Amino acid sequence: MKRSLICFIIFTLILTASAYAEPPVDVAGTVYEEAVVLLKTLDIMKGYDDGYFEPDDVLTRAEFAAVIARIVSMQGFLITGDNLFGDVDEEYWAYSEIASVVRHGYMAGYGNGNFGPEDFVTYDQAIKVMINMLGYQLYAEQKGGYPGGNSIVAAEKGQSLRVRSFR
Repeated sequence: MKRSLICFIIFTLILTASAYAEPPVDVAGTVYEEAVVLLKTLDIMKGYDDGYFEPDDVLTRAEFAAVIARIVSMQGFLITGDNLFGDVDEEYWAYSEIASVVRHGYMAGYGNGNFGPEDFVTYDQAIKVMINMLGYQLYAEQKGGYPGGNSIVAAEKGQSLRVRSFR
């Protein structure tokens, strides 16, 4: 029952997104269109103020933090006060999102007092965030920590998800 309800909700969201949302100008008619419209409809990714989405661009750490905050519904929380990083002041567009994901333990700074908001997020960093979000931090540490332990856990969990999906 639960599975069919979830499938129905997802199907409805996809249809709603496809039927009512306008795609950004640079993804209209491309292979990205359906996914981008869904991400925009769910308010997970927004694109840029000029109407472009730039699907081929690499995400910055700030953009990735904002996406993670939106996925776990932390956007909108205004966090002020303690400036966690020297390179992210309270006026920065993603300050609250960065502070939120850092305080929840999903992301971290570099250890030198900086977050590197305009640096591109790396594959290893993205895996670590996903491992943290799924609650496997300690298991990843037992397997060797960042980056190798995270990759091992991601591969293990990914394999178990693929096996389960065929049952």
